[in-house]
Amino acid sequence: MKIPSKVKIGASKIKVCVVDSAELDGGEVLGVSNAAISKILISTSFKGKHCSEDSMTDTFLHEIIHMISQNMGIGLTERQVVGVAGGLLMVIRDNNLDFRDTTRRK
Repeated sequence: MKIPSKVKIGASKIKVCVVDSAELDGGEVLGVSNAAISKILISTSFKGKHCSEDSMTDTFLHEIIHMISQNMGIGLTERQVVGVAGGLLMVIRDNNLDFRDTTRRK
């Protein structure tokens, strides 16, 4: 999956940055989202190892779900976010889903 440089979630325009590594509370993480500054960071490496495309895609979906939960006031737990992101990625990949509308002209 190509990770876009920005996404719109509700009324918020979120900048997406692919970085060498991201930190949260002083620890290295695969990704982090911050609704206050409308930004998602996705790491290309974690603990000295390169992140696979699958890992980065899962992290991207994971951080989007965090943002949706925050923006919509859902209050999903970390465990719920992990499950929804993994399940959604599985369905998209297993069914080769492509949501682009190739019939519309730009």
